[in-house]
Amino acid sequence: MYCARQAFGTTVTKTDVQNLTAEHRAHYLAMRHEYERQFVDLIRWGIAAGEFRKLDPKLTAFAIIGVGLTVGRWFQADGPLTPEEIAAQYVDLFAHALGAAPSARLAAVPAAPSDDARVRRGRRPRQQATIGPA
Repeated sequence: MYCARQAFGTTVTKTDVQNLTAEHRAHYLAMRHEYERQFVDLIRWGIAAGEFRKLDPKLTAFAIIGVGLTVGRWFQADGPLTPEEIAAQYVDLFAHALGAAPSARLAAVPAAPSDDARVRRGRRPRQQATIGPA
């Protein structure tokens, strides 16, 4: 929600960091490192507690942080979603992505009909994708 409400200045790019004074750069990098460490630790805790799937904690943390930081680029106060609605959907998205094991999620998805079933219902069999000359 912060990134949506305070869109200007919420993302610091690599170029921005290079243009900081040495003192400000060190301060910013220390803050960023601590922020990232807290996300990684939270994900490690969730994995250890069995709440999250076994994923790379650092990669997962960077994915979540990256998604959150981009809100400031596209959010519009007069748009269809409020910051609270965006936050709720992001929490739902990542909670589900982190939570259930892939095999449990895939087991709940019905299998695609076989070509025989498609033909019985009057549909053509699927075309096989080919790469390169046939």
